Amino acid sequence: WANNFLATFYATMGAFALSAVLGIGLAVVIVWNEMLMRTVMPVLVLFNTLPKVALAPLFVIWLGYGIWPNIVIGTTIAFFPMVVNTAVGLASADPEMLDLVRSLKASRWQVLAKIRFPNAVPYIFTGLKLNATMSVIGAIVGEFVASERGLGALIITGGVTLETPSIFASLILISVLGLALYGVVVAVERWVAPWAFREQTAH
Repeated sequence: WANNFLATFYATMGAFALSAVLGIGLAVVIVWNEMLMRTVMPVLVLFNTLPKVALAPLFVIWLGYGIWPNIVIGTTIAFFPMVVNTAVGLASADPEMLDLVRSLKASRWQVLAKIRFPNAVPYIFTGLKLNATMSVIGAIVGEFVASERGLGALIITGGVTLETPSIFASLILISVLGLALYGVVVAVERWVAPWAFREQTAH
């Protein structure tokens, strides 16, 4: 049980970290100029509509069995909300503030670092909260298809052998993992951006 839980934990954390980095990076690319937004966003939307379970066999062929296909599958499921939320936050900076810093000859990187990114912090944490739960789901989907270890693999085995207690125990551990990761994100948000946390709780 411990090894299976650790396999799911590592796959989840890998998917969470990779989707967060890719999501924020792609959001910056999208917001960098209007042409990129018009070209990249439709491609991302199209990719998000693809059933990830159908893509899983391709990742197995390319990466083989093990933890990496699970991480990649989890990333493909989790990164889209991260991209959208971060892009909305970066794009919704105060227009008057943007005009002011541009009139002071600020570079694009300065605008991004000083104006857009601080404005996007609450949106980024919203994306991270979604990411926390969807990374768990993605890792389990990967284990259903591409792994002989992990809680997802235990559920498949339990379904074949009719071991109901094993299935319920796996589901409980999956829920605990998702709640724990979500709780860590909330705790970091309280520490890094307490104003954003207060605004969300007020609503």
